[in-house]
Amino acid sequence: MSRQSKKDRFKGQDKKGSDNNKVFIGALLAGVVIIAGIFLFALNDDEVSSPYDDRVVQQSVVNYEMEDGKIYVDESELDSKEFIIFNVDLNEPIVTSSEHEYLPVTAVRRADGELVAAIGLCEPCGSERMRIEGNNLVCNSCKTVWALDTFKGLSGGCMDFPPVEIAVEITDGKLVFNEGEIQNFEPRPL
Repeated sequence: MSRQSKKDRFKGQDKKGSDNNKVFIGALLAGVVIIAGIFLFALNDDEVSSPYDDRVVQQSVVNYEMEDGKIYVDESELDSKEFIIFNVDLNEPIVTSSEHEYLPVTAVRRADGELVAAIGLCEPCGSERMRIEGNNLVCNSCKTVWALDTFKGLSGGCMDFPPVEIAVEITDGKLVFNEGEIQNFEPRPL
């Protein structure tokens, strides 16, 4: 092999190595950018701001209609009052810390806009009234606090007894509840 051919061969290998290095460095940079993006996205844990921030919202009593095992409340009531409650007479009284001949049913929109309905009863203390304070739900009697977005207990004596969620849907501008689900409510053991 001549000296010139060895030189050309050496230069060719150097060029191939240089191209491989460029591909490797480009892939490495792309990986770093992707990982940095994922890291920054994970750090951006801004919670959805709550429409109830820095406010106390008490439950507002609303009227309902009952027909064929369904309970109907105008959606506009929830929109204007934000946190609603109504009492459903029970066929059979239930006993928690006291006897109840009706159950309070409540509905609210969480910070993310999700509609949630629940039996609005703090079973251990027997309270039927609650309020929203910022991002929390608070029992008006015992002052137990639950996170509004999960109903997870945060403080107080009744933390393990958050409101029991029940099914609700919106149909033709009405909140629709199943009366049977309310009538069949069974208190949790205290």
